[in-house]
Amino acid sequence: MACSFCLFHFSSVSLYKFLKIAASVSNYSEHPLSRAVVNKAKDSYINDFYPVLNFKEYAGKGIEGIIENMIVLIGSRHFLLEHNIEVFDNQEIEQLKAQGKTLVYVAINNNFAGIIGLFDNLKPDAKKTIEKLNGLGIDVYMLTGDNLKTATTIAQSLNIKNVFAEVLPHEKVD
Repeated sequence: MACSFCLFHFSSVSLYKFLKIAASVSNYSEHPLSRAVVNKAKDSYINDFYPVLNFKEYAGKGIEGIIENMIVLIGSRHFLLEHNIEVFDNQEIEQLKAQGKTLVYVAINNNFAGIIGLFDNLKPDAKKTIEKLNGLGIDVYMLTGDNLKTATTIAQSLNIKNVFAEVLPHEKVD
């Protein structure tokens, strides 16, 4: 299951509607993950997004909006858990984590509705730059909002030994 953008939905809505709902709420955010969701929807010929009411953004956690009387939450696993939404991991989700995908969890009306797995392409010179820093004896640290499994997979591919995962934006400057 090698993909740069994977969707798994567990709700009664169609895959098309699931992506359209996620993209509609994401369209209100400038976060790179939200932009990736919107771009994927547009690539899938979804351009007529639903109107979103009461949009809220929670830095480093997720976004929220109301579409057609449905409360939609999109963000990290912890974000959904903070909203008392039961989130389960299955074999597909574990495979996405192991592949280094960033997982975006989606809930509709307080029910876990699915995930979006995104792969952030590394800059072409990232590995070479890390190798140079390591060669100079500089300790390289990776701080990311991604889950530990995803962060570890990416760090290993770049030969980064110091990884801090699930870090919120304000914690990255501390």
